[in-house]
Amino acid sequence: MEGLTHLALAYLGMLGAIALWTWTVVRRSQRLEQRLAALERAGSEETVETPATVDAPAPSHETEPSEGEETVPLLKTDA
Repeated sequence: MEGLTHLALAYLGMLGAIALWTWTVVRRSQRLEQRLAALERAGSEETVETPATVDAPAPSHETEPSEGEETVPLLKTDA
């Protein structure tokens, strides 16, 4: 009878291990489905972008003044 008890305990342990493995696989599958659904929702939403603004070039000290414009020194010098 001792051999049969040992076999029964091993069988129950094997069933428990298979149940734990199955539960782990199902949970991972559910999490993956949730993540995919979130990615699909994020991809289907329209993104609101700010309108593009026209950037005028910043005046530079290296540019030549146009006709009628005067240059203003950046630093005040007392010479």
